[in-house]
Formats: sequence, C-alpha cells, structure tokens
Amino acid sequence: MKSPKTDLLQGTLDLLILRTLASGDMHGWGISQRLQQVSRDVLQVTQGSLYPALYRLEQRGWIESSWRDSEHNRRAKYYRLTKSGRKQLAEETATWERITTASLASFSMPSGGSARIMTGPLRSHPTAQACAAGTPPRHPNAAAALGTRVVAARESQSTACCDSSLNQFRRSARMAACPGSS
Repeated sequence: MKSPKTDLLQGTLDLLILRTLASGDMHGWGISQRLQQVSRDVLQVTQGSLYPALYRLEQRGWIESSWRDSEHNRRAKYYRLTKSGRKQLAEETATWERITTASLASFSMPSGGSARIMTGPLRSHPTAQACAAGTPPRHPNAAAALGTRVVAARESQSTACCDSSLNQFRRSARMAACPGSS
C-alpha cells in the first residue's frame, strides 16, 4: 500500500528544525528522530533534506554548530539555536499559526452557514466562547474590547472540529519545542 504524500511546504522544515532546537542542543540524527517521534512517524526527514537545511540555517545565523562526543562516544556535530534563531522562530511560529488557522477554516468546513473560530490568548474568556458558539456577546463591543481575532468560517458545528485540530497542532508544536510536555 502506498503511504500518503507528506511533502512539506517550503520553509516548513526550517521552522520544524528551529522548533526542535528550542529544547536544546542536538545532532542531526537526533533532530531527524525527534521530528519523526513528535509527528508519530508522519514526517521522516531524509539526510538529503535535513543537512542542507541545517547548513542554510547556520549560514543565516539562526543556528550554530560545534563538534562533540555523542551519547555513544562518537564525534557528532551538534546544533544549537542562536539569539537571532529564537527571534526567527517566534516570527515563523506566528506566521505558521495564522496560515494554519486560515487553512483549517477554509478547508475543514462544509459549505453554507457562518461560524467563527476564536484564536489568541483570550479564547477561553466567556465572551470569546460565546462568539465561538455563534452567540452574540452581552455587550456589542465586548469581542473587540478583548482583542480577540475572529476568522470567518462556514458551519457553526465545525467550530469544535477546527478548534480541536488547531489545539492538536499547538500541542505537537509545544512537544517539539519542549520534550516531555503534554
């Protein structure tokens, strides 16, 4: 049986590597294994993709490397995130979250209707929850006052589905950044 296509969007591998290195120094093989682990074997990054990406990130100053002994007493090139790499990671993560939210809203919905998906840090606020459920807030300017972002979607019933998918993405992104977190 043919496995599903899992080609990454251009630039996604860079983000995944930066995210992985945010948890600490790692050698190339370790980065590859960590990406495979957190993606539950969906992402299998080959050496032909990984090492050119590591070289590119190092040339941009987002990571730096040093030779050390690995846990198996072999010499390995370890990579670590630089200060400018952390800044780039924050920028790319924000961009990725916007793209993911918009994609989930546009691709995951059946046609017809009008629902809203709330994102941002205040999504658990009662006004944000009311907006997500399609209920108008008690005060007409409450949603704007909260500073929540609203993405138009199509079906009220699909909001939970999109929220669940977005939360799964965020959990896996946190796992890549912080091993051992849930």
